[in-house]
Amino acid sequence: MKKLFVLIVLIAGIVWGAEAQSKGITFEQTKEWKKVLKKAKKEKKLIFIDCYTSWCGPCKMLSSQVFTREDVGNQFNADFVNVKYDMEKGEARELAKRFNIHAYPTFLIIRPNGEVQHRIVGRNDLEPFIEQVERGLNPTTCLCYLEKRHAAGQLDKRQMMSYRQALADADLPKRSAQVYRELWGQMTDEEKMSEAYWPLYEDRNCDAMSPQFAFLRSHQTEMERSMGRGKVQNRLFKVYSDALNAHVIDKNADQTVPLPELKLQIAASRLDQGMELEKWFVLAEHVKRQDIHGLVDYILDRMDSLSFRELQTYVYTFYRAKGEMRDSVPTPEVAALNCRVTEKAVQYLETHRDSLSIGNIYGLLNIFDTYIKYNIDKAQYARVISVGKLVLAEIPAENPMLFYIQEMFNEFCKINQ
Repeated sequence: MKKLFVLIVLIAGIVWGAEAQSKGITFEQTKEWKKVLKKAKKEKKLIFIDCYTSWCGPCKMLSSQVFTREDVGNQFNADFVNVKYDMEKGEARELAKRFNIHAYPTFLIIRPNGEVQHRIVGRNDLEPFIEQVERGLNPTTCLCYLEKRHAAGQLDKRQMMSYRQALADADLPKRSAQVYRELWGQMTDEEKMSEAYWPLYEDRNCDAMSPQFAFLRSHQTEMERSMGRGKVQNRLFKVYSDALNAHVIDKNADQTVPLPELKLQIAASRLDQGMELEKWFVLAEHVKRQDIHGLVDYILDRMDSLSFRELQTYVYTFYRAKGEMRDSVPTPEVAALNCRVTEKAVQYLETHRDSLSIGNIYGLLNIFDTYIKYNIDKAQYARVISVGKLVLAEIPAENPMLFYIQEMFNEFCKINQ
C-alpha cells in the first residue's frame, strides 16, 4: 500500500511538472548545439536562444516572470526551437565567442543554418520584448535582412527606420546613430514633420545638441498642430530635463548646451512645465559655482514639499556635490542635511506606501542603497525594512519588475546584519 501511494505521488508530480512547463516556454533539454540545429532543420523552425549568466538579475526576472507565462509559451513554442545557455559554462563559452555575446541578457533568433537573424540585448517589459521578437521573426524587419539590404544600398527611408530600430534592439548604438544621421540627411522638411518619422525625435540621438532637436524647436508651432501639443511639449521637456540633469550631476556637462543658452531656449519654447525646470536651473547653478552652502540652504528650505522626482534629484545632487567638495563643507551643515535627507526619504516611503508606483519603489531603493545606507541610523533602517516588506507584498506576482526589486531589497536588508 505504501509503495502504491509513493507511485501515485510520483506520477502526480510528473504530470503536474509537465503541465507547469507547458504553460511557459519549453526549452530543449539538450545543450548540444548540433542537435539543436538538427531539430530546427527537421521542424523548419527558427531557434530562440536565451543567453544568460548565473549572476544576471534581469535574466532571472525574465526566466521566472516572463518565460513562464502561458501566452508567451504558446507563441514561442509554436515559432521556435527554444534553448537557453549559461554563457559561462561548457559549450556555451564557444557560442558566446561565435555570436559575439558581451552583455546579458541577450536573445538570439537563429536560422537553421546557424546564421543570426536577429539580436535583442537587455531587459525589457513584456510588451516591448514581444514587439522586438516579432520584428526578429519578420523576414523584412529582422536585422540580418536589413543589414544586407543596407550594405547593397537598397533600403528606402521606411526601411531605414526599421534598420535603425533593429540596431537599437541589438544595442549597437554607434551603428544606430550612423543610420539615424544617414536617414535624416535624406529627408525633406515635410517628411521631418510627418507622423511616420516622429520616432526620430524620441530617439536617444535626438538630444539638446542635435540638429534633429534644433529642427523640432524651430518648427515647434507646426509640429504641435500636426502631432499634438502634448506630444511635442513632453519631448521638449524630456530633452531639456536631460540637458539640465547633465549640468546638475556634472556628467558630460561640457557636451551639452551651456546653461545661459539653455535658459533662453526654454523661455522661447513656452513650455507648460517650464516652472518645473526652474528648480533644476537653481541646482545646476549651485553645482557650477561649487556653492555647497547655497545648495544646502536651497534643499533644506524645500525639504518638506519635495515631490518624489525632486527628492531623487536633490539627494543625488547633494551626495555627489558633498563628495567632490568635501574640504569646503562645514561638518555641522553636512551632518544636519544628512539627517534631514535620510529622514525625508524614510518618511516618503512611509506616507506614500499605498500609492507608490513600481518605478517609485525602484527609485527609493536606489536612493537607500546608493546614498543613504551609510548615513542611516538603526531606527530609520528598521522603519525602511518594515515598510518595504509591506510594499513588496502588495506588488502583483506577475509584475516583471518584482523579482529584480526583491533582489535589491534583500541586499539592502543585509547592510546592518
